[in-house]
Amino acid sequence: MSLLFREPPFALDIGELTLKLVQLKKVGQKIKLTSFSEIDLPEGCIQHGEIRDSEQFKKSFEQLLRKIKGPRIKTKNLISVLPEPKTFIKWIKVETAAEELKEKKYEKGTLIIPKIISQETEEHIPLPLKEIYLDWQVVGGSAEVAEVLIGVAPKSIVENYLATLRACGFEIVALEIESISIIRALFPIIKTNQTSGAKMIVDFGQGRNSLIIYDQNNIKFTVSLPISGRILTQAIAQKLKISFTQAEKAKLICGLSDQNQGIIKEILSDNINQLVQKIQEAMNFYKDHFPGAQDISELIIGGGGANLIGLKDFLAATLGRSIKKANPLINIKKVHKNFKPEEAVKFMTAIGLALRLHYDKDLIY
Repeated sequence: MSLLFREPPFALDIGELTLKLVQLKKVGQKIKLTSFSEIDLPEGCIQHGEIRDSEQFKKSFEQLLRKIKGPRIKTKNLISVLPEPKTFIKWIKVETAAEELKEKKYEKGTLIIPKIISQETEEHIPLPLKEIYLDWQVVGGSAEVAEVLIGVAPKSIVENYLATLRACGFEIVALEIESISIIRALFPIIKTNQTSGAKMIVDFGQGRNSLIIYDQNNIKFTVSLPISGRILTQAIAQKLKISFTQAEKAKLICGLSDQNQGIIKEILSDNINQLVQKIQEAMNFYKDHFPGAQDISELIIGGGGANLIGLKDFLAATLGRSIKKANPLINIKKVHKNFKPEEAVKFMTAIGLALRLHYDKDLIY
């Protein structure tokens, strides 16, 4: 795919509260993170996954490009992400030969959806087929039953993103479901033998929090969680009657430690305990509803919230699982001198988007 472009497209991670940009380039046979940038978005610019203020978004996007660390962006091509709460990804089994679904057919540039896929989609996705874009990939199966991963996004959201990004003067190479990008960032591009046990990834972002279960080299299911970095900061601001900026600073300094008599830890405890409860519920759901599900051997935390002091130890103690911080640089051999490796978790989605160029054809896996 990268051979089609003189300059590789850059990746744009669109969150409700932030924009993040990453560009990767190949230096010989190695992948290098050459350029990156991050800015906050004004309140209300994006709400519930929809870009509501396209003019403000354009201004913020221009500011993001001006703040780039590393070589400036010379291409008008980009890869971006669709909002996790508005998209669906589902692992299903269908009664047909796996080989019959592997080759996709098009008519006048439009993907033809096999009837058996559309029927199963209608049963699992709470939106009419005429209102969605749908893609799928065969991830296993036999001559009788195919194991398929389907990805779905509402047309209204896709068209909202396409129109806004094009109005900013850019061409969209792809819009991708966020969980796919995250998995691509966290696991080796060159697949090795499946490690024992399933993995749970918690993307603890500033504006939203999502959870992915990854088992047997496939995404099994995803869910949005009701806790985010912003909610934690607001809880501190309200309890201590301080500004949001002051509360954010206190959260970063103290986290779940016992500093200052553990005041911040105590304020955050209800929300963190709620997060633990939702994680445990997801683990139980996976075990009870997915035939052949392996035990979740490891929980991986990513997003900016992964840097919250004490979070890793707290989750390990309460969940009784191995906890590790995400490493989105696993496929990257070199980074720009100003890119701090400890901050890579914040760029997890953007890095996964940019890595898409280094795949032959795998879009969902």
